[in-house]
Amino acid sequence: MIKPVISFITSAVLFISAVPFCAAAESGTETYTINFLDLDGKPYYTIYVPAGQQIDKQVIGQIDTSKFFKQIDSKTQQKFNDWWGIPEYVTENVDIKPLTVTASISCRNCPSRRKYYSKESDISKDGLLVQITFVTQTGIDKDGNYITETDVKDITSTCTIKPETTADAFKSSDKADVKIFPINSNQPIDSFEITYIEGIGDLNGDKIVTGTDAALSLREYTMLSSYPDYKLDASVLKYGDMNFDGILSGTDATLLLRYYTLLSSYRDYNLDKFYEESGIENALS
Repeated sequence: MIKPVISFITSAVLFISAVPFCAAAESGTETYTINFLDLDGKPYYTIYVPAGQQIDKQVIGQIDTSKFFKQIDSKTQQKFNDWWGIPEYVTENVDIKPLTVTASISCRNCPSRRKYYSKESDISKDGLLVQITFVTQTGIDKDGNYITETDVKDITSTCTIKPETTADAFKSSDKADVKIFPINSNQPIDSFEITYIEGIGDLNGDKIVTGTDAALSLREYTMLSSYPDYKLDASVLKYGDMNFDGILSGTDATLLLRYYTLLSSYRDYNLDKFYEESGIENALS
């Protein structure tokens, strides 16, 4: 149902898209048919205009174009933008075509961080890139092809992720699926998996990281360097390889000592913060 239009000539006129509007023509004046087409090229709304007159802009404004909306797929929508082919003055039968704007949302990049070591951290959004691409039809060329303009908007800052914390993510498993949501939407546009790794730095297995662990790391590295046949305990390599390069080295001992020092100095410090500050890529992704 299209809303009524009030003009200074008539008190009220009710326009309905299914019913043609017929402009009053003077006796002997030729009248032309103006078809506003739908997206399939079929007549959607028809009016009749006397020769030499302009199409009433109020009439055009009352055409219900909400029905032109299309949900093309879960990430793409299309809606009406404007009418193309409105003549300045009516001198013949005219088909007026709709122009549309199509918006497609896409997650160009998921967050780069995939490994976590504490259940007291926020899940990082670093590296996330979400965009909406708008393709707007602005006209039709002489060959009947649509002329378009493309605009890309970065909406990353308005997006949210769920779960947001490692406490929620790793309640029941050491792996979690994190979903990415556009603002005001309950439909995720993408997701990524994160992993919880427990015990890094705790070489002696007492559930805390202390100077003893740092000393043990240095001692084991010294033994490896001094004795080519020395057999390193698997758990020492697993929890002492601080930079995740597959070997136990002096670098690992230094990193562990630095981490222990910071852990002792700052109450809320944890291994997630340490790796973020250190920028050790192997430990993050």
